[in-house]
Amino acid sequence: MRVLSLGEWQFQPAPGTRSVGALILVGVVVLKMEFCGCSHLEVLGKGDVLNPWQLETDTRLQEQVSVQVAQSGCVAVLDRCFAEQMTPWPEVFAALVRRQIMRTRRMVLQACILSRSRVDERLELVLWRLGEQFGSMTREGLLVRLPFTHVQLAEMIAARRSTVTMAVSRLVAEDRLRRPCRNQWLLPHLELTRLTRLGAELRISA
Repeated sequence: MRVLSLGEWQFQPAPGTRSVGALILVGVVVLKMEFCGCSHLEVLGKGDVLNPWQLETDTRLQEQVSVQVAQSGCVAVLDRCFAEQMTPWPEVFAALVRRQIMRTRRMVLQACILSRSRVDERLELVLWRLGEQFGSMTREGLLVRLPFTHVQLAEMIAARRSTVTMAVSRLVAEDRLRRPCRNQWLLPHLELTRLTRLGAELRISA
């Protein structure tokens, strides 16, 4: 087990080639992938399995990966020793595969969201998806407590920082998004109803 402290996660030393990766037990991490001057962020939390280490690949497309810890916690390193000890219990690996499938489905959903042309809609839908994973329902709506900057949000929804800033201001002015406190994002119930209809359209188009 390794502790996740706020800031950049160095994930050192790297495990052997037969390791599974790292299982997040507590905390939130932001995985950033950069390629050809572009970047994209993926937010991972409890129950997610990731392997940010440099792996052998059959493609010449070489991306750069970094991980920032947004909320401190700990991970279990699923190394070769773990893999060998769990051999008699295939249901353990089945559970890990299911978690990877869930993560893949979230990534496909993210791709659907990015197909929307309007930045404000992409921003709302991403916050809604993050709220489903990390947020909590309150009397006012769905509350997400995550310390994201406008730059990070822009990298999540394939937009410019300045465009995200304008979109946030517009959403707040129209009461489609509220900022109760710093690092808090709230989607009111009325807006969630509208997004539910929009989400149905996304599922049909997917």
